Amino acid sequence: MECSAMPDRSKEFTEFLTFWRLGKPTEGESASPTLPSATSADDTEDRRYFELGLDKDALFHDLYNGNRRTSDESANDQAVMNKLAYWCNHNAALMQEKFLESLHYAQKDEEHIKKCARKDYLDRTTKAAIAGTPVTAKAKDASYKLEQARKDFAPQRPSSAEQPVEVKRTPDGYAPIAPPSALEFISARELWSMDIPPLREIVKGFLPQGLAMIVAPSTRRQKLLPPRHGL
Repeated sequence: MECSAMPDRSKEFTEFLTFWRLGKPTEGESASPTLPSATSADDTEDRRYFELGLDKDALFHDLYNGNRRTSDESANDQAVMNKLAYWCNHNAALMQEKFLESLHYAQKDEEHIKKCARKDYLDRTTKAAIAGTPVTAKAKDASYKLEQARKDFAPQRPSSAEQPVEVKRTPDGYAPIAPPSALEFISARELWSMDIPPLREIVKGFLPQGLAMIVAPSTRRQKLLPPRHGL
């Protein structure tokens, strides 16, 4: 016996549910909100993120399953849409599809189901959610993976155990030589006791021995900088 895949009847089921709760629609009125077709190239990936959000995001799970936080139904709808905008990666068609499949929508009374049947209401709520949610789950995930890759491929400094240690001979044997620090400080007493040789001049009374720079800008003025390091 061969088994074939069952066709998708979600749209027909939504229309039947709305007809059962509200009765036959009047002329020119749709029995249910227009269910958009989510045909994005990344639709499969967006659906995976949606399922991940329901599993990992406790607030999203509660809102989607009808746990209303306020008595304002429009605010509750917007809260669900905001979460859908994040976890569906701004896929507007998928956002509206999942909104109409939610327990939050199924719990609505007749008045609010009629409100959601207006295409302009769902579109406006969807656009507001996308505008108010600049970062999506997919974008945040990509940013996290990029940061991890940078850390993984960043050049690693050798640990102190891997660095060679210089030693010096002492009366008691050998002792490690501490690496020089970036800045070395001496006290005034040490400076006073140092044997500093007299300054030597290359040009007497004008140019001392050491590193010097003679700068000649376009104005033909020359500046002589004092030596910074002895040669």
